[in-house]
Amino acid sequence: MLGVPVAVVAVAVGCASTEEQPIETTPSLEDGSVVPAVPEDDAAVVPEDAASDAPDVLEPTRACSYDNWCPTPLPKSTASPKKYDLRAVWVAPNHEAFAASYAGDVLAWDGVAWKEIYTDGPRFLRLWGASESELWLVTEAQSLVHATKNAASVWSFVEVPTPGPVSTVWGVSASEVWASGSGLFRWNGEAAAEPWTTVTPPTTLSDVVMGGRIYSLWGSGPSDFWGSGAQWSAPCEDCDGPQRALLVHWDPNATEGDDGGTNPRRGAWKAVALDPRGNLDFYQAKPSGSAGGQAQVLCRDRYCTQTLHGVPADGSPDELTFSVFPVVMVADRSVNAIWGSRANDVWLVGKQGSVSHFDGTAWSVSRITNTDTPIGRAMNAIHGLTDGTQSDVWVVGNNITLHRTVTP
Repeated sequence: MLGVPVAVVAVAVGCASTEEQPIETTPSLEDGSVVPAVPEDDAAVVPEDAASDAPDVLEPTRACSYDNWCPTPLPKSTASPKKYDLRAVWVAPNHEAFAASYAGDVLAWDGVAWKEIYTDGPRFLRLWGASESELWLVTEAQSLVHATKNAASVWSFVEVPTPGPVSTVWGVSASEVWASGSGLFRWNGEAAAEPWTTVTPPTTLSDVVMGGRIYSLWGSGPSDFWGSGAQWSAPCEDCDGPQRALLVHWDPNATEGDDGGTNPRRGAWKAVALDPRGNLDFYQAKPSGSAGGQAQVLCRDRYCTQTLHGVPADGSPDELTFSVFPVVMVADRSVNAIWGSRANDVWLVGKQGSVSHFDGTAWSVSRITNTDTPIGRAMNAIHGLTDGTQSDVWVVGNNITLHRTVTP
């Protein structure tokens, strides 16, 4: 899988911004028809259903879209109707999916329906799972919640203290879990004297470096684990000045102690040189994505008007050869997440029902409805799983879940 939470892809996974940017190119659909241009006047833009009061545009009982996106029914209660503002999604190796909401709900898809496994928790923003019975979630308060399911299929959700505030979590196994935010933290386990080890991420700046920070983590395995963020020189750690993008790759075979010198466990992060041709001095940029072993895809600027695609040079993940592609979205350019399974199968999701696909050559709009009525809802997260049986991709957003299943 290519290598988010936005997400560089496995591709990783997502980049986010709340600011709007007018479309610079005219998107077209796969059948050759042209999507109407979005006016620059905000009043003419399809309003986003922020309060979730609008009726569903895609009914779960209706057919899937032209591009095989199928709406799935969310839990309903006649006694207390609920809307789910879903912010994160993760697909387990057994194809079971999990989603977390801003209202503190966690849902599980069992192949037939979504079911609540946790309600009324803190506001969740990120989600990763070590397995279908172990989840890690990041809250709006930048705390970390660990969820486990016992033999009786009963879930337990417990907040886990961290050395500092965290904004994302990812890992490659139950024993190799990382969280990042104010620092980069490696999980040692609940039984350890020190549950977390703080690791200093490597940087690529040649001048006096004051630090680096990882905003996104993603991957598909021990040798395909990535992080992206920013690095700076004195004195701009918390200032409003420019920051330079940072991309790091996990080497599971590095000698002991290379993870910062404080932990004897094997493995180390290595900085990857980014594209030297363009201006990568992002203004507080937070590039992210998902990983897939063949390419890493990052948003090249804060609006994600372009994506930067890095392919390993000579098979080495520590050196990438880059290409740049303009992004085509159906509405504004505020991308919320990015994920991909391989270099020619990358997805972007964003505001106002935006879902776009990269086929290895160019970005195009993916049709998520079978009508002419647009979906004015935020698409907040995307994740999937591609194996020998099928490709499962899930998109979740403001009271909506879309499922795309394709047989390889």
